[in-house]
Amino acid sequence: MTTTEQQPEESKQEKANVDALGSFLRAEFDEVANQRLLYEERWLRDLRQVKGVYDPEILAAMDPKRSKVNLRVTKTKVDGTKARAMDILFQANGEKNWGISSTPEPVVHPKMIQEKAAELIEQGVSPDDIDEDAILRDIAKKNAENMTRVMSDQLVESPGSPSYRRVCNDLLGNAFKFGTGCMKGPLVKKRVRDRYTIDEATGQWTLARHEDAGLLPAYEFVSIWNTYPDISVTDPKKMRFVWQDHLMMPNELMDLALMPNFSERTIRQYILDHPQGDAEIKKYETDLRVMGELETSSPDLSGRFRVYERWGYVQGHQLVMAGVEIEPERAGESFPANVWMVGNRVIKAVISPIEGVEIPYHFFFYDKDESSFYGNGIPTVMRDCQMGINASVRMTLDNAAIASGPQIGVNVRALADGVDPTDVHGWKVWPFKSGVDVRSAFNVFELPSHTPELMSITKMFSEFSDELTSPRFMQGDNAAVRGAGDTASGLSMLMGAASIPLKDIVKDFDDNITKPFIKALYHWNMKFNPREDIKGDFDIVARGSSALIAKEIQAQRMTQAVALTDNPRFQGRVKDDELLEEIFKSMDLDPEILRDDREYEDWQQKQMTMQATAEATANVQAIVGEMEKRGLDPQAALTQMLGGAIQQQQQTAAPQEVGA
Repeated sequence: MTTTEQQPEESKQEKANVDALGSFLRAEFDEVANQRLLYEERWLRDLRQVKGVYDPEILAAMDPKRSKVNLRVTKTKVDGTKARAMDILFQANGEKNWGISSTPEPVVHPKMIQEKAAELIEQGVSPDDIDEDAILRDIAKKNAENMTRVMSDQLVESPGSPSYRRVCNDLLGNAFKFGTGCMKGPLVKKRVRDRYTIDEATGQWTLARHEDAGLLPAYEFVSIWNTYPDISVTDPKKMRFVWQDHLMMPNELMDLALMPNFSERTIRQYILDHPQGDAEIKKYETDLRVMGELETSSPDLSGRFRVYERWGYVQGHQLVMAGVEIEPERAGESFPANVWMVGNRVIKAVISPIEGVEIPYHFFFYDKDESSFYGNGIPTVMRDCQMGINASVRMTLDNAAIASGPQIGVNVRALADGVDPTDVHGWKVWPFKSGVDVRSAFNVFELPSHTPELMSITKMFSEFSDELTSPRFMQGDNAAVRGAGDTASGLSMLMGAASIPLKDIVKDFDDNITKPFIKALYHWNMKFNPREDIKGDFDIVARGSSALIAKEIQAQRMTQAVALTDNPRFQGRVKDDELLEEIFKSMDLDPEILRDDREYEDWQQKQMTMQATAEATANVQAIVGEMEKRGLDPQAALTQMLGGAIQQQQQTAAPQEVGA
């Protein structure tokens, strides 16, 4: 047992150990942050290109009197490609881009098999007739279906948490813009909501935050600017760590102090030691503000703190220094851990809580660069094309400006004093000092226009950009593909061919985001979800690319089916209503917009009535016109015809009444 005098010494030693780990990890972060600076410069160029802002060095080299137009061609490509990818990954009919199925040799909790067998025995089934393998397969299938429903609910937007679809939309936006997108999760989150209660002391209603029973999986989109992965490798699966930078106010930092495993004492002391905060402005933050035309106001980070979150492997003996319990014989091993720091101080250190999810960050790349961890975005891929397009457009405008009117040369010596030679307008009187010939005082020069040649250069670069990214007809503009693009089948063939690169993008998304994230969410539920009727050994299936291929094949088959039913040999052999409904489903249209049998009959009757009315009106007009040609009174003739028709009808009905 230690004495009172020894306790301060032990506390100092503990603090020294934690500080040693903090200094070691902070040096690691500073190193990877310095390595990332070159990539930040490229991302800034990418963002300027999307926003239509010239790089400072290019803008400085431009003549201030020349055109500075900057067409945002890249933004169209980024938005169009993202929209196409989202349309494939998240179907309009609500179909999921992932699935869960039991393995060929399923595993469930033995207790569930025993309970099902006991239930069958109570129903009168003989124990000898019970097939445990069939029970196992049936339970595994139902559990997989239950797990699918639970995870689907967890991926829907809830108060304080975005939906999985929204996270993927932001991720793809980063990936197509900068080359790399990142999402984080799943992590453990307590159910917390704001609730009104009555204060016992004052009797007033107060709004307070309450923790409900149970846990939720937390996931989020993380901006590329706030992530610092281990860029010493090119494959995310081989990363040793990922850092995330958080900018927090003091109250947000104190919220961390109230969470489990965070050192409240360390956080409070750090805030006291840094009353003005410790956040320093980073270079990219200043550049982003300048890009947003906020160069007149410098970022005010006073009172804010930089908080660093690290997920990755840490040596066992280092974790022991931070107070993590590790078996002595395993102190030399590396463990997946989560460490939080402020400054050089460790405020949290724990082993990763979810088995199978060591580093809960998932990266997706638009154009993976084999020589680097990061990928290339659409702006990088088509940078030269946009520069060529804008250069040719600027030249076109400058040439059009100088060729729009004549260039006038004036002999100012011949003009009377006070005459402005630049004031040229109709009916102006020009006074001269002497009897100089007007033709020698004025000369007019017409400069040639090169608009067609310059526009052809613009078109050339535009076509190159289509080849490098997605063609314009993928967004509905088929002006550049006249011929095949003028017909539905021809345009469909072109779009099918252009979808080949998009299939690779969707396949990469399935491999790098959908499958690992859904698998991590499955691991989360296996560990933290109390429900036993959702658990088992399951396989995760990603369906993004397969859905794209299936949709194209289905559309082709539907087209072939319609063409086949038009053949006179097979007319009447196909149920048209059912075929039309399947066509609507393949096109992601709601079959409810189709008329049912009764509505269709009413529509037909209405059409027949309208047609009969139109024909009768036309006949009457023809008869009236013919009568007028013959000099007859149409009104009297029609009255006579109507009377004869009524009389004939009465005569026809009279014998029937007598017979009755």
